[in-house]
Amino acid sequence: MNTPIYSRIEEDMNDMDENTNSHWIEGGILRLEQMLASYAKFEELHGAR
Repeated sequence: MNTPIYSRIEEDMNDMDENTNSHWIEGGILRLEQMLASYAKFEELHGAR
């Protein structure tokens, strides 16, 4: 099945593998760190459960 949308997704996936995979991973780690920092701040303000 090689519809235009399918090939477009395939191209995007290939681009991601080649160029931006590490950026996606770094971005994900950064977001996790921010979430953990927010949670730690919340516990600090409201007390750990």
